[in-house]
This record gives sequence, C-alpha cells and structure tokens, in this order.
Amino acid sequence: MGGPLSVDSRRGRMGSPNMNCGMPIAARGIMKVGPWIRSVLALLLIAPTFGANYCVRQGATGAQTGADWVNAYTNLPATLVRGSTYYVADGTNYKLNIHSRADSNTNMITIRKATEADHGTSTGWNPAYGDGTADWLPVVLAASYVTFDGATGGGAGNFKTGHGFRIIDNSDTILFMLSDKYGAPNDRVSITNITVAHTEMSSLNIPGNCEGVNLTASGASFYSVTLSNLYLHDIGDGPLCIQHSRDVTIDGCWLGRNATSPDHHGVVVRMDFSNFITFRNSWFEDGVGTGFVGAYDGTGSDIYIYGNVFCYSAAGPAAAAGSAGYGNGVIYTLMNDTVGINPVNWRIYHNTFYNLPAGNCIGLYVAGSNNVGYNNLFYRVNGGSGSWSFTNVSRKGDAFGQPNSFPSETAGIALTQDPFVNAASFNLMPKDASLTSPPLPPEWGPQKDAFGNSRGAGGIWTPGAYQFPPLAGVSSPLTLVSP
Repeated sequence: MGGPLSVDSRRGRMGSPNMNCGMPIAARGIMKVGPWIRSVLALLLIAPTFGANYCVRQGATGAQTGADWVNAYTNLPATLVRGSTYYVADGTNYKLNIHSRADSNTNMITIRKATEADHGTSTGWNPAYGDGTADWLPVVLAASYVTFDGATGGGAGNFKTGHGFRIIDNSDTILFMLSDKYGAPNDRVSITNITVAHTEMSSLNIPGNCEGVNLTASGASFYSVTLSNLYLHDIGDGPLCIQHSRDVTIDGCWLGRNATSPDHHGVVVRMDFSNFITFRNSWFEDGVGTGFVGAYDGTGSDIYIYGNVFCYSAAGPAAAAGSAGYGNGVIYTLMNDTVGINPVNWRIYHNTFYNLPAGNCIGLYVAGSNNVGYNNLFYRVNGGSGSWSFTNVSRKGDAFGQPNSFPSETAGIALTQDPFVNAASFNLMPKDASLTSPPLPPEWGPQKDAFGNSRGAGGIWTPGAYQFPPLAGVSSPLTLVSP
C-alpha cells in the first residue's frame, strides 16, 4: 500500500506524446522538477480501519496525536485512516502525497479546511486557526475515495475569493496530480471517487510550463471525479488536462490566463479518450492557444457544456501570454482526424460567449455525430466588427449581437440591443425578460442556472448562462463583475 516515491524528472510539456496536455510544435520541452519533489517526502499510507476526526495544525506543540487542537498533528500523518476526516488549520507547506497501490477500501478519506463553523472537536480550538488559508505544496494523489475540500470560497459570483485551500508554486510542475504519471508503473493507479473543492491553484509563472489539475497517468483511468469551486489561474501550460476519463464534472470553477508560445500551443482544457464529461456553471476567461475546452485525441462522447461564461477581460487577449486569442475555437477539436478524434453527442447549451477576439466559437472540425448547440448567447466579437462561425454543430435558439448577423439556424435571434445589465462591467446577468429561446428537449431533464433558477420558469427560457429573473427572491440583479 505504499512504497518509495519514484519521480521522472524528464517532465514533458502538456502537448508531448507522453500523455501530456497542450500541443507541441517543435521538440518536446523539459519541465523542471520543483523543490517539493527534490525534498525528501514520506509517502502517506492508508489504514483500512474506520476512523474518526483528526486535527492538523502547523505549530502545535502537544502530543501530536491529532486528537484535538492542542495535540494536533503538525502535518498530515504518515498513515491516513479510511472513514476519517482530517481538519486542517491555517498554515503553509502542508503535504499530501498518497500512494495506495492495492487499497480496495471504499470508505472516504476527507481532508477539509477547518473553519469556525466546522472544525471537529472544540478542545483547544481558537477561531484564529480557521480565518485564513491552508497552503499546500503540489499534491500527488494516487488513491481513490478521497475528498480534498477547502470548505469555503469560489462559485458563481465569488469565483476568485475566499478559498480555504491554496496551491501556489512558481516552479514548472503539476499542482494537483491524480495518480502518479512520473512514478513507477504500479504507482500509476486508476482513480475513482475523488472530489477536489474550494481550492485556488496558480503557478505565478507565466509563461512557464506548469500544469494545474492533471488526470493523465499512462495506463491509468479516471472515474467519478468532481472538481468544484476551484480557481485555476495564471498556469503556464494549462489549468486542466483530462485523459482516459469517464464521469468527470467541473462545476462552479474559474479557469483561465494560461500561456502559449511559437513552439508550444497552450490550452485551457484538453480532453483525450474521455466520455461523460460535464462543464457547468463555470467562468472561462483570457484563454490562449488552441482553445478553451476541447479534444485532441480519441473518441470523446457525451460531453455536456452548459451554464458557463466564455469571455475575454477588458484587457483582452493581451492579459494572457503570447497570443491574440485562440486558434481552433472556444470549444474545439483539432482540425484533422489523424489522431482518431470522434466527437459524439456534445451538448453545448445555455452558455454566454462575450467580448471574443475571433468568431470561431464552436469548431468541431471532425464531424462526429449528434453534436448540438442550443440557447447560447453570443455577444461582441472583435469589437463588434467580426463575424460568427461554427463547424459541425447543429444549432437552435441562439442569440447574437455585435454583430447580430449570423449563420442560418433554427429559431436564431438577432439582438437589437445589449441584453446584459452592464456588459462593460462584465455584469452579464440578463436585464429583462424580453429575450427568450425555445425550450430545451424534455429528455434533457430539468435544468437550473448557477444560482438555482429553473430554466423555463414562468415560460421564459433565457438564452445564455443565466436565467431571468437572475436570482430568486432578490429584486435587483446580482452584479457579476468579471473575476
């Protein structure tokens, strides 16, 4: 259930043939190994017995049994107990490096930020232990049934602030690695039932070759993974890479400000050989390179993209590194089928696309089948003087403005006025009920926006990410300033 950490220092960039994300143009790059790996780390093992609550506090001077806040562990212990919750106080340089090669126990291990509202035992508790952040060294999680939860921060209207956990590292490394792509073959385990929530991640190294959350270990598969309320920003290669995965949900996250260069195309999200992937209620901003969300290799089926905002900040693509925007599309595939791309059943609906430098919003360049875009809102491309374009996607009920001319589609809407409360300030809430789209197909089931408002309420299907009225029980729209 444990073993020595084996790290391959030949860290390829996100687009190398060795299961990385991005798109190299020239030679494979070399990623430096961060000092957190060069240091000697004890691997965390997993005990099979059912556990309780434990306290972790940097600077604790008691017996370090984890029993209370006086006797708290000063870092996660060498053995984690299944069924237990580890409450982590404010602090820095916390370490999580789990390798569990033969663990079949399905009791959850929960690692949660301690707060005044939820901190386990009150013995020895001080509110000052829970009013800040717990900062982690880059994480390797080669085990299933684990929750890593910062407890606070993130989500719609609050994307960038208040995260209980942070992983900030300025070396060229992976900030949160599921499985161990650089370990020995038996460390590259398949992963299931993972939640990562309420966590900020950044490399502070643009352009750089850092990666955010990575699900790409060779020979491993990933199932039932939830990423929620994450703030993934200023990450050189890209915030998120998903390969050989199924049933992955990205919910209420902020992703953007990656980098690209002449010899290496960046990307915000890359998927390969993955199915049943959901992107919902998230905010994507200032992405550069190939595109925002899309596929490079292999069949990608049942991809659901809804309730999201895709935009560029007031600074535009110049806010990111080395590009005038994206090449293939906001939602994309590569432009040829030499790598076996086959997009099937992509559902792209109720998203807002705003202030884009180019009009190729959806570019599924390999035809696939049953790919649809419904009830999206497209507003302002190239300062209002560009044009909208789409490839291999059936469309219905989309709304277009600046310009309001668009390729033919069923029930398309030409906007005659700005539909937002305050677009210049990135308040992209709908300002009234005048704009409606056709209902979604009933077999898609009930739908809600990021604030819990039901689509179709009062007979109104508002195109774009947010339903009108914008927030139940609130008389005036919530201001969503661009995070």
